[in-house]
Amino acid sequence: MSWRPLVALGRRSYSAYLWHQAVFLFMLRHTDDGPWTRPIVGFAVTFVLADATYRLVEQPALAWSRRWSSAKRLAPVRREAQRAGVSPSSVSRGP
Repeated sequence: MSWRPLVALGRRSYSAYLWHQAVFLFMLRHTDDGPWTRPIVGFAVTFVLADATYRLVEQPALAWSRRWSSAKRLAPVRREAQRAGVSPSSVSRGP
C-alpha cells in the first residue's frame, strides 16, 4: 500500500467518516438537486472538509502529541544526565 492517492485517502478517511453524515443530511434537507448531483457534491464537500480537518486539526494534534510524549519520556533521562554532570544537549532526543 504505497500508492500515494490511496495513502492520502486513508489518512483522511476518519475525518471523512466524521463529516459525511452532517454533509449529506444538510444536503438532503436544503437542496433539491437531481439524483446524481447530490451524492457527487456531497462527496466532494465531505472530502474538502476532511482534508481541511486533517491538515488543520489532526496533523497539529499529532505533532503536539509526539513532542509532548517525547519530552515527558526523556525528562527523567535529562535530569539524571544533569546530576551526572553531562550536558543536556548531548542527551539524545530519541526517535
